[in-house]
Amino acid sequence: MGAINAITVPKWGMAMEEGTLVGWIANEGDDIHPGDEILELESSKIINALESEVAGTLRRRVAREGDTLPVGALLAVIADTDVSDEEIDTFLKNFTPEEEVPVSEEPSAAPPVEQAVAATAVGEKPVGGSGNIPVITETVETVIPESLTRGEDDSDVPATPHARRFAKKHGINLDNIPGSGRHDRVLVSDIEQAVIEAGGSIGRTAPELPLRVRRQPSSRDDSGVAATPHARRLAKQLGINLHDCRPSGAHGRVCEADVQAARQRFAGDIVPAPPRAPDRTAAPVQTAG
Repeated sequence: MGAINAITVPKWGMAMEEGTLVGWIANEGDDIHPGDEILELESSKIINALESEVAGTLRRRVAREGDTLPVGALLAVIADTDVSDEEIDTFLKNFTPEEEVPVSEEPSAAPPVEQAVAATAVGEKPVGGSGNIPVITETVETVIPESLTRGEDDSDVPATPHARRFAKKHGINLDNIPGSGRHDRVLVSDIEQAVIEAGGSIGRTAPELPLRVRRQPSSRDDSGVAATPHARRLAKQLGINLHDCRPSGAHGRVCEADVQAARQRFAGDIVPAPPRAPDRTAAPVQTAG
């Protein structure tokens, strides 16, 4: 029998007791590699992407979006392709959570100064607090530009459940929000960014909405990442590491749209490669005259 791996709710910090599944990033049947993002999990009012530590195929998504589960609870199963569905069913039936889950570091956790930038971008002032979680002490008025409220029915727009609730609360039409998630899904951070860019503001009177920790771009060698030639050239031009792209192309390859989505996620963090100097040795262009 091939390997079967349980993906469970991690323990990000000593105080963490449960986590809420905000949305799935990977789909059943996707090839998963170590470091690939599988889902978004909310804990302590912060949303982080849960990354896989194993390779295989996402065979079963057990938890549902919106579920709040204790640390150690089963979220998904990653297994080799030669593992039968019956073996997966048996594994699920016999699964028991670990009695004591080791504490692990929050993935891609930003240092306090980075979180300060992320918070003040929506009009909040993080001060004090424990660990890297900001304490909200100042707020600004929520102002939603009218341009983001117009539009037809947006129920078909792909969005995470949290983003949809957030948009509904503030009267925002999701047709006006470009998504940066997998398969162009709209995230809460996309809505906040669109509001700010349109000249509005979002204030919070309490730490009600999760603060999205800014993820730092990868510095790993991406030469072995499967990607289309055009996507690889574009990533090099924009200074995007292919490890930061969520592949949506055929056979799990990174395509141009994946690179553009990564560029949006890391807006402000990526320094584009300098333009190439013109070739002064090229023959002059002949013009009719």
